[in-house]
Amino acid sequence: MSANTEEIRGPDKPRMLNSVLPDLNDNYVEVDGGLLVKNVILLAAGVWTDSKAQTPLYYPPETLKKDAANWVASAYWARHMGGAPRNIVTDRLGDVRNPRYDPNVAGGAIVGDVFYDRLTQTSRDGAALAIAKARAGTPLAVSAEHGGTEAWDPIEKRFMATSLAFYGLASVDKGACKVCGLPKKANESQQGVREMEQQAEFDKALADLKAGILGEVDAKSAALKIPADPAAKVAELSATNEGLVRELSEAKKRIDALEKTPNHRTVAEPTKELEDAPAQKLPRIVGNSIVCE
Repeated sequence: MSANTEEIRGPDKPRMLNSVLPDLNDNYVEVDGGLLVKNVILLAAGVWTDSKAQTPLYYPPETLKKDAANWVASAYWARHMGGAPRNIVTDRLGDVRNPRYDPNVAGGAIVGDVFYDRLTQTSRDGAALAIAKARAGTPLAVSAEHGGTEAWDPIEKRFMATSLAFYGLASVDKGACKVCGLPKKANESQQGVREMEQQAEFDKALADLKAGILGEVDAKSAALKIPADPAAKVAELSATNEGLVRELSEAKKRIDALEKTPNHRTVAEPTKELEDAPAQKLPRIVGNSIVCE
């Protein structure tokens, strides 16, 4: 906390800080007929903008440490206050237990255990949903409802929490506090673990079978000299054919040009036929004379 902080005030409305629960092992435990989710980050150090006042506020580690156990009310609700009053039967899930400050979590955070008492249908449904979401790797978030005092820090130019009083906790889909929420459930039941192992074995066997079949197909294709890519071969032949067509077209153009060139014979002139020489008449004897015609 800065020594130059000033303008001490209380928030106009209670703040509701949402957060996602951490990823820890062995956190979901059956206790007293209910479900106890341990080591839940309720509020971490940092600057968070709540869903109620809609203004950012810095939560210093020293304030979290000082007021970690200052819970005026510890009920755990299925929704935030506001609108219709919350119903203890239809809206209450359980309560927050053992809130404490842990300097080794998220840079300093208030951590607690969330208990689904399963006394109502809402609580039973909430516990089932919490387990299902944790198993899916998308755990539920939580949002702390608190009041307290705030001071303006002129150096950092922001408001900071100087005291905190908590009035409850709500289950939410997504929180303002990015690290606040229920942990993922790492210790699945043996049946669930076996199901995942069987699925992994099946996936591996399927992949091996597919690889074997493709290998046999490739080997047979190579032996038959079948082009690996028939489409590529067709494209190659088509390109060759187009080249031949272009060459023939160019040759025809050259021939046409030559034919149109003046005084240039492109076809051999027909040879003139030789006229028959006149038949030579032999002299003949008529009487005592030689007659030549």
